Amino acid sequence: MWNDAVVTNAGKELLAQWLGGGEFVIDSAATGQGTVAASLLMGQTELVSQKQNMSIVKAENIGGGRRLQLQLTSEGVTNAYTINQIGIWARLGNGAAKMIAIFQDSTGISVPTFEQMPDYVFTFYATIQISNNGELVVNVDKSAIVTRADFEDHTSNKENPHKVTQKQLFDDLTEATALAAADFIPIEVVADGTAKKISKENLHKALGLNTTSITGATVTLGASQTYSGSVKTQAVSSVVVGGKTLTAGTDYIVSGNTGTNAGNYTLIITGIGAYVGSIAKSWTIAKAAGSVSVGTSTVSVIGAVGKTTTVSVSRSGNGTIIAASSAPEVADVTLSGSTLTIKGMSSGSAVITVTVAAGTNHQAATCRISVSATIFPSVLNDNSWEQIRYASDNGIAASIWSVGATKKVKVQGNVGAQAIDAELWVYILGFNHNAAREGNNKIHFGTFKTAQSGGTDVGLIDNEYGKYYTDGRKCFNLNHWNPYNYGGWKACDARYDILGSTDTPPQNYGASRQTGDVGYDASATCATNPVANTLMAALPADLRAVMKPITKYTDNIGGGTGNVASNVTTSVDYLPLLAEYEIFGSRTYANSTEQNYQAQYAYFANGNPKLKYRHLDVSQTAFWWSRSPFCISNRRFLRRRFERFRGQ
Repeated sequence: MWNDAVVTNAGKELLAQWLGGGEFVIDSAATGQGTVAASLLMGQTELVSQKQNMSIVKAENIGGGRRLQLQLTSEGVTNAYTINQIGIWARLGNGAAKMIAIFQDSTGISVPTFEQMPDYVFTFYATIQISNNGELVVNVDKSAIVTRADFEDHTSNKENPHKVTQKQLFDDLTEATALAAADFIPIEVVADGTAKKISKENLHKALGLNTTSITGATVTLGASQTYSGSVKTQAVSSVVVGGKTLTAGTDYIVSGNTGTNAGNYTLIITGIGAYVGSIAKSWTIAKAAGSVSVGTSTVSVIGAVGKTTTVSVSRSGNGTIIAASSAPEVADVTLSGSTLTIKGMSSGSAVITVTVAAGTNHQAATCRISVSATIFPSVLNDNSWEQIRYASDNGIAASIWSVGATKKVKVQGNVGAQAIDAELWVYILGFNHNAAREGNNKIHFGTFKTAQSGGTDVGLIDNEYGKYYTDGRKCFNLNHWNPYNYGGWKACDARYDILGSTDTPPQNYGASRQTGDVGYDASATCATNPVANTLMAALPADLRAVMKPITKYTDNIGGGTGNVASNVTTSVDYLPLLAEYEIFGSRTYANSTEQNYQAQYAYFANGNPKLKYRHLDVSQTAFWWSRSPFCISNRRFLRRRFERFRGQ
């Protein structure tokens, strides 16, 4: 079975030197694990990985050389290994020993540990071709184990007188103490007068009498084992020697057949009774199927760039967790311990694959998370109105943008009698402002600014600025046929025909306001089908498509009736003017009950200016209307130009 055998270059050199005379001494041998290419063997001066010394048991002359019997046991072996190389060393006289021959095999011989097989013996015969007739000496190891065959050969050799004592035979045998006295044979009297004893069985084994070796037995193992966390025992189904099936406990015992963790194991079957020797058999505890699960298999990430959400990971075993995104530009993923952090980078879809590598006792496993990312640019103007509406509907707008953020709108068309064609900027007054009364998940916008950042607050003015006609002309006054405030905000003309905040004209529209006149709430189509020649109609269609109505509280009676609580009622609007309290956070001229149903907008509470300038001439300030009627007069609504609204 040994593939290659050579005399090394060092051996050839030593043999050549021996021709000059002297004593050629073969004095040691050893085993090694690992191989080299056959072409390199002659150049080796040592084994690849030397493991164990071998005893030279016998040397005999053969035709053209010397045949050596080498032997090793498992004594001192704590880690099993495979013999792939055997080397033999020799020297000239008292010179340095050199490796003169090497034997190599890629398959090799397995050597168990002493614990697994204490009586393991391996015998190897090495033949070295030597033609020199000089003095050749072989140092035989006298401590080597004597086999029965060796013993009989020795005793039958009449030309080799000898004496064998009990001590020589049994000095290294271990005394057994678990047998009855009748089962022991005294073998030596020691200093205290007692006799060392050996069992009959061990004596027979030592001499090889009436025993059968199980070294070549056919072994069949039971069902394979899989890790479960508990101790596994590998059964031995049968041990057959020479056609006979042996009996466990009578003919052999098994060791090394238990384990807990997945991996490769070696069990040892040791003969007892009439059977001697041992045989090793490999067996395996297979890894259990792995598993990995996540807290949720579908994730929605909605918010600004960098919005994160976390998902927990659970796994069996101790395999390394790895997470990867199919589209990192949409959803990035990082792992800390057993927690995944998924970060939204852009709108789209991605799949997070969570893999647990094979661990000590479990196989690899994989699961997936489907991610839907709806990501909004942090700059308000970079978002479409549809995106802004989506963020509003989902209550996340305030986490993405801030009060005062601006978005450009194109105001184009006739507003009343004034043609307007301007790019202006609306800005956020507040998120979910006064939500309990006015409706949740809404963004309230103010109008207008001249630039995205640092622009001037402007109000729309017409060519009749400062002229309060009462002849029905649709200039920017709240009622066109008189200067009164009867019917309050809800019944004023401008709410319908200038702003387009409602699509239903007030009672007595087209005539002077009268005590008791009423207005009407906006319908669901007020924004998508606006009143012609209104601010609503001049706004972009994509903005109008997403606008939401607001429930506002205002004095809707007016007429100078004073601070009457019942005057304050609701109106449903899309483009309401602001009330006095919503701007200042206090009231001076409005019905004092209005403030009980209103809240100051965050934009003004943050200290932003309350002045407006004319959109056609930003160097000049402009009066701007509120929807609050002057509570102690039947004339006018409150308007502002300087520090406060004025009741005119």
